[in-house]
Amino acid sequence: MAFDLLADGSTTTWIAVAVLCVLIILCVIYGVFRKFNQTSWLGWQLALIFPCTLVLGSARETLAGTEGFAVALGVFLAWTTVVLGGGAAFRYYLLRRARPAHPFFRVMNRILGGLTALVNLLAFVVVWGGVALAVAAQIPSLSESMGAIYELEIMETVGEHAFDLLLVAALALALRGGYRVGFGRSVFAVIMLVLTAGCVLLGLYFPVGVRFSGKGLATLMAGTMKKLPAVTAFFVGYLISAILVFLVSFAMVVVLGALMNYCVRKCRSVPVLGVVDGVILSVVSFVLAAAIWCGLFALTRFIAGGGLDSLLSSLGGGEASGSDGSLLQPVQDVFLMLETLFRSSPFSAILYDCNLISF
Repeated sequence: MAFDLLADGSTTTWIAVAVLCVLIILCVIYGVFRKFNQTSWLGWQLALIFPCTLVLGSARETLAGTEGFAVALGVFLAWTTVVLGGGAAFRYYLLRRARPAHPFFRVMNRILGGLTALVNLLAFVVVWGGVALAVAAQIPSLSESMGAIYELEIMETVGEHAFDLLLVAALALALRGGYRVGFGRSVFAVIMLVLTAGCVLLGLYFPVGVRFSGKGLATLMAGTMKKLPAVTAFFVGYLISAILVFLVSFAMVVVLGALMNYCVRKCRSVPVLGVVDGVILSVVSFVLAAAIWCGLFALTRFIAGGGLDSLLSSLGGGEASGSDGSLLQPVQDVFLMLETLFRSSPFSAILYDCNLISF
């Protein structure tokens, strides 16, 4: 069937196939030069994490309410932690093993690197391609024009698990990214952003808000430009003094940031502190990602169930009700489609039905 689809395909289809082949070649080349022990293993890890959603899906009928939500998310978190933690430990072993390595292992390191890069590309295509095809299946005009694709046997499986793949990728990336960044670095980044914003505000305020001998710095600067009109001189003086104040204060922030970054790096160099630092932010990132998904689920349920209509009606907007085909009906139709998509995959459906957030 797939070969028939390519044989009957248009120029656009062949261009897409050519682009995909080029991407595959580039990924393999990248992986070969990057090597297996330094290439991201996210594709393999997602492949190992995904079966957990199948196990949870088989118990979908027994999971309900707060307990069902906690069990589903807890089991998923535990298994994801095992997979990601095992991968981190194995990579640590590969990077710390005795050198020089045997020529056979050096060759296999290159070959597996190319294969891993290809798996990462495949994971990206499967996750986002599956979601795109699942969404297109809900739109009649698109599903009819892509009928040949939906006739493929694998499309039924893709449609049943598309949003589980997306959910797994989002939560796994949050957990993995949080550990790699670390709590100390995230706090450091927030502090640096706040201090930089403070430098900007200080540069804007200092030239006119702080006075020397009864005059602001902008006024004193303007006094040295006697050949310019008063208003122009004040504006130029304010601009120059604001930039100078910002640069001086920002230089102090950079020095402070370098010291803080040094302390953070020293702390992370201690194995125990590095693990604790990564675990804290990984848990925070996972909880935040799960909360965002649950918030989206709650908003979808609220609007798909007519909650927006009821809210507007209670505020005096009864004429905007979507139940009679008015302006809100297209909005409700979109969220009804989202509800169908969220409930089309087992793990996503469990979190949707047992969602702790409600409006």
